[in-house]
This record gives sequence, C-alpha cells and structure tokens, in this order.
Amino acid sequence: MQNTTTSLMADDTMTFADLACLAHQNAGGILSDADNAGRAGAAAAALVTFARCTGLDADGEPAATAVVDLLADLMHLCGGTGMPFCELLVSAAQHYGCEADT
Repeated sequence: MQNTTTSLMADDTMTFADLACLAHQNAGGILSDADNAGRAGAAAAALVTFARCTGLDADGEPAATAVVDLLADLMHLCGGTGMPFCELLVSAAQHYGCEADT
C-alpha cells in the first residue's frame, strides 16, 4: 500500500493488517500540519492501538469495524463527560474539509 491518503483502500477492503502497515510507514516521523499522509498515519496508529486494546486486531479484521467501534466508544466518552460529540464531529469535518485541500 502506498503512503498517501489518496491511495487508501475503500473501507470494505482495508483490513487491520493494512492499517498496521500504514501506521508503521508513518511511525517515528514528525508530522507536518500540512501533511495529509502524516495525519492519516497518525490516525492509523491511534486506531491500531485501539484495535489491539479491544481485540479487533486480527489480520483479516476489516479496519472499518475498528473505526465504527472507536466512534461508538468516543460517543460513550462524550456522553459520560458532557462533551458534545455531534458538535465535535461537525468541527472535525470542517477541519478535514480545509485540510483535504492542502
């Protein structure tokens, strides 16, 4: 798999093993605020850690399963702490929109 955000596989074909590879490709690097591949690598590393903590780290496990579970767990966290998940998600989408153009 190439080290660019545009070459990422569709969520129904990307597996945990692909995700771990992406995280490894970006390991130890200094992320630039203008580097979308670095952002994707950092997100992959966080998702790999989450998947390992929750038992979703089988090589053939769809990466989308870990994404969905992490989002649901973040919703639980926000609900339990009073953080407005939906507002934060809208803000994240706005950040993504701005960053995707760079």
